[in-house]
Amino acid sequence: MSKRLFALLSLLVVFSMLLAACAQQPAATTVAPVTTPEMTEPPPAMFECTDPIGCVDIAPGDPIHIAWALVVAGPNSSLGVDSRNGAEVAI
Repeated sequence: MSKRLFALLSLLVVFSMLLAACAQQPAATTVAPVTTPEMTEPPPAMFECTDPIGCVDIAPGDPIHIAWALVVAGPNSSLGVDSRNGAEVAI
């Protein structure tokens, strides 16, 4: 690949990253609780999710699966085994 083509591609990549970083963020939307005519006020919230990523609702009795993508065999197995043991201790 010639130096000129490489420089052009590099410039295009940097420019596209700059445009993506400066893009306007969409406005946050809020959803009002649904009320029926029989309800005089909305039901009280048990927990208010304030995490920007969001929250997950799990029904009582539903299983929770904890998984990880780390090596547990070979020369770097100590890293994955330590992480697995830490998850087991946390449980």
